[in-house]
Amino acid sequence: FASGAKRLVLVSVDAGSSMLGPYFQRVIADRHGLTPGELFLCDIHTHSGPQLSLSPSYPHPNNFPYTRLVEQRLVALVGKALANLGPAQLAVGRGTSRVGASRRKPTPDGRIEMATNPDGPADHEVIVLEFARPGGKPFGALFNYACHSRSLRSPNRRVSGDVLGIAEQLVEDARPAPFIGAAFPGASADIDPVTLADGFEPADAGTLPAPVRLGQQLGEDVLAAMRGVRAVEPRGGIRTLTRRVMLPAKAANAAARPVNIVVAAVGPVAFVGLDVEASVEIGLALKAASPFRDTFVFSICNGWAGYLPVAHQYPEGGYEVARTSYGPNAADRLISEALAMLAGLK
Repeated sequence: FASGAKRLVLVSVDAGSSMLGPYFQRVIADRHGLTPGELFLCDIHTHSGPQLSLSPSYPHPNNFPYTRLVEQRLVALVGKALANLGPAQLAVGRGTSRVGASRRKPTPDGRIEMATNPDGPADHEVIVLEFARPGGKPFGALFNYACHSRSLRSPNRRVSGDVLGIAEQLVEDARPAPFIGAAFPGASADIDPVTLADGFEPADAGTLPAPVRLGQQLGEDVLAAMRGVRAVEPRGGIRTLTRRVMLPAKAANAAARPVNIVVAAVGPVAFVGLDVEASVEIGLALKAASPFRDTFVFSICNGWAGYLPVAHQYPEGGYEVARTSYGPNAADRLISEALAMLAGLK
């Protein structure tokens, strides 16, 4: 996006690494003269990709040159986009998908295990922003859905974009070329695909492998949302805000922990980027209370600062609570700060 001297760049990375998000963000911004609020660098968070590293030897010597290749291509990609700006029509569509479900399942003995819980909180909304040339021919779309892209379990060793990556492919293949479909994960720290698989082998004869089946289903759900898009007028130009917020830590007497929030608006459409792996209830709260009609919430954006559960999950326990360094009141504080920032864009 560009309006006057203001720009906004949204990047979805399939084979990226959220740990290196701040590094890549800094390199891209420095190369192209972007301010921190003008770049949303988001990782689809596949668990089936190479670990990027700035170390020539860790975790394997091959990973370092691959990381440099990803860096070069990201810089070139953003440069190409900025050099080819042109008029576009925007449209927003909404739909639903049941590909994702809560992964916090209560056990009879009172614990929380990581397993599908269809009765737990989830955000089934698919929200799409479609781009078209003047005259109406679509040339791309981004879609926002709250789900981990990890239907493949850890024994898998094949490189894959998994559910979100396969959904991107289906969307692109279904529209007249050239067309770009880009996935942006929502707040999904506690959301997994409804089926997990050990690999790309079908579970039963005559069935599709879980990653393909779920990715195709999500892709079809995105296409359904695109069939009902409504035009939006980007009046008011581009507005952005960034804020580094200190949130209470989980450990007693520990220093407050930082979270970086970036918000942007293009007309009536707003974007919220969080560098934490946020609970789905955080995303639901932000969308419900946003002063904008259409709000996209991106988790693991411009980095990864860890898991952020919501307050009621702490006494329940579970993986996300065990892994977080943030305290029980941190999520409410983040929601309040992000909503105040959105209000500042109106």
